[in-house]
Amino acid sequence: MRIFEGCVRHRFVIPVKQKEKQTLQPRQSSRHDTDAGFWLHYKLAGSPREQLTAHKMSLAMRKMSQQFLSGVSVTKMDFTDVVYELSNSTFGESHQDALLSLTIDHPLMKQYPLKTEYQQSFMRKLVKELEARGAEISGNLYERHIQILQEVNGEKVYRHFLLDNGSVISVRESVSIVSNGTTGLYIWQAAHVLINWCFKNADMLKNSTVLELGSGVGLCGIAVSHLCSAQRYIFSDCHPAVMNALVENVKINSGAEYSDQDSDSHLSPFNERVMWSGKLKETKVAVAHLPWEDIIDEHLAPAISPDFVIASDVVYDPGLFGVLSRTIKEFINTGSQVILACTERNSGTLQEFLKKLEALDLKLEEEDAPEPCIIPICNEWLVKIYKVSKP
Repeated sequence: MRIFEGCVRHRFVIPVKQKEKQTLQPRQSSRHDTDAGFWLHYKLAGSPREQLTAHKMSLAMRKMSQQFLSGVSVTKMDFTDVVYELSNSTFGESHQDALLSLTIDHPLMKQYPLKTEYQQSFMRKLVKELEARGAEISGNLYERHIQILQEVNGEKVYRHFLLDNGSVISVRESVSIVSNGTTGLYIWQAAHVLINWCFKNADMLKNSTVLELGSGVGLCGIAVSHLCSAQRYIFSDCHPAVMNALVENVKINSGAEYSDQDSDSHLSPFNERVMWSGKLKETKVAVAHLPWEDIIDEHLAPAISPDFVIASDVVYDPGLFGVLSRTIKEFINTGSQVILACTERNSGTLQEFLKKLEALDLKLEEEDAPEPCIIPICNEWLVKIYKVSKP
């Protein structure tokens, strides 16, 4: 499994001579098709109104597929457009089966399933919305609903991000927000915002070396490596369970099982810390065990010498503010630019950290919030982007 350049497509073809009993027939084609992404394409013979309906359905179903596979909260999903079309008496049941193939029965779900409770919640909401409209629900949809209600979580659960450039990123995360004594096995919202910021500033990151502090399960780094054409990207964390998940996720999306220890001699000063190295697209990547205390005590910043240091959702525990702020100072002293994406869950906690940086004579500039141009961002998220530098 990797970041798919061409994923599965579906075309729904309605013959011209079957207007009295039109049905939509999905046809699966290779994920290696030249058209990137997981799109719905409708070739509809009929009136302009029918063609417009089909196009609207294509966009609505693609959006729902994106939201479902990335684990967007079911309570935040807008079912209006999809349910309206699914309840259509002419195309309703065929559309319902097509939606199943884009969500619950998506090819990615077989090997890398989402959390079972999430799938159950999605199906309950979908059936409830259809029933509220008095729709005739397809037998396949009801059958899958019953099956999913009887399922339990496997050993691992995943989320899949269908980026707007057509690529797909698959990431394993924990079933619970806190697992194995850490929050690092869960995907936090600031990573979404940082990905969009990096994509907006891709020209700046191109051909650079980027170090990510507190990479967690690796979503941000995988996306940035794929989208921004950095020369090198170094994922880093320190918790054993997080490191194992991080390595697994980078492997999944690189398509390479084994580490290429010779892939980047630039990392030789701290090779003993590298748990896996290889490539994501054309970017050389490494996964390194890198506690912040070690960066300070062993003066590792000059050895790594990144052009950019980025981090998301690392500002949450006041007990870590001292070592984190000094780590940032170490990299700025070597000439690195530092970008932080911080979720403001408590304004007092965030302000306490920012004062730590100012006490170290560091300059803070708040960046404009990026548009959700490549990965979804919820309007309710309070995430701020800061650029940290010398005065």
